[in-house]
Amino acid sequence: MFLVTDRDLPLNAAAWASIYPFAPNFPLSFIISFYYNLKILVQPDHYFRILAQGDTGMKKAVGFRISCLKIVLTAVGILGILAGCGVHKPFAPLDDNVQFKTGSLAVISGDSSEPTMVLTQFLTQELKQRSSYRVMGQEEIARRVGKYPVTIKRAAPEKQEKPVWFTKGEKSKLDAMQAQLKTDYLLVVWTANLNRSIVTYQRGGNRITYSAWIEGNLVEYPKSRAVGYSDFGNSKDQTCCLFGKSEGDDVNELLKDSAKELADEFMTATKSEKPAK
Repeated sequence: MFLVTDRDLPLNAAAWASIYPFAPNFPLSFIISFYYNLKILVQPDHYFRILAQGDTGMKKAVGFRISCLKIVLTAVGILGILAGCGVHKPFAPLDDNVQFKTGSLAVISGDSSEPTMVLTQFLTQELKQRSSYRVMGQEEIARRVGKYPVTIKRAAPEKQEKPVWFTKGEKSKLDAMQAQLKTDYLLVVWTANLNRSIVTYQRGGNRITYSAWIEGNLVEYPKSRAVGYSDFGNSKDQTCCLFGKSEGDDVNELLKDSAKELADEFMTATKSEKPAK
C-alpha cells in the first residue's frame, strides 16, 4: 500500500477513498503528477498528546519523528485503489442469525492509548443517551475492575471478512472484566492508524486531513462469545485556519463522529434505539 502506518494492517481502499474523495474529479494530467508529499508517523497515544499542544507541539512532532514520502501516483494506480473493494463496517453481526437481547452493556477500551480512551468515552455517551441498553459509565468500570484500561492484544483475524480481533488467550482478560462488571455484553474497541496527512495541490495550497481506523468486537455473556464486529475508517479535514481551535479539537471531532457512526449501526443491528420523544 502507498500509506505507511504504525501497524501491520494498513489502511485499505475505503480509507483512501474517504481521505482523498477529490482524486477522480481532477484531470488525468494532474493525477499523474500528484505527489503525496508529507506523512507524519508517530505512536497514536504520543501523537494525540502532541496534537493537543497546538502548532508548537506539531513543529516538535515533525522534528521528533517524520517520514517523508515522495511518490508519483499513476492514473491507473490511484483509480485502482479508489475503485477497490474496501471495508466499511461501523458495526455488523458476526452471524446473520444472531439474536440480540436487551440488557446491560459496558464499552471497553481495548488499550490505554489516549485516542482509544476518548473514543470509548464518546461511544459510552452515545449509547447511554440513545440506546435502550443499560450502559455502564467508564468511571464505574474503572471502579469495579480496579486496573483499567487493560490492553487487549489484537492479531490478524482468521476470517478477515468477519473479524474477531482478539486472540483466544486475550479473551480471558475480557472474561475476567465481565466477572466484575456483570453485564450482558462487552463492546471492546480499538483505534489504529491515527494519522495527519498533507496533500499539496499542483495549483497551489494544500489540504490537511486527519484519519483513523476503528476496530471492535461485541462479546455476549454468559456464552462468552463474539457476536458482532467493527471495522471501518473515518477522516476529517482540518478546520479552516483553526479559528479558536487546536488540532487536538479536530481529532476529538473525528473520534466523536466515529463513535456516533458506530452507535448508529449498533442500534440498527440490535434494534435498541430509544423511541423519539
